[in-house]
Amino acid sequence: MYTFLFWNVNRKPLTESIVRIAVRLEVDLIILAENTTSSAKVVSILNTSSRVSYEYAPILGCREL
Repeated sequence: MYTFLFWNVNRKPLTESIVRIAVRLEVDLIILAENTTSSAKVVSILNTSSRVSYEYAPILGCREL
């Protein structure tokens, strides 16, 4: 079974909290709404903090709902 993490960060700098939760719960897919931290930075921090490898998947389709 896959584990998903969806979080509307409301433009707050919550990268460290996201990483702690993702690593602790072994999250497979992370979806962040209203995230202002660059995707490259989030992925880099995840990959240095975790035993698994994360990748960025660009948005396919609309950018706003």
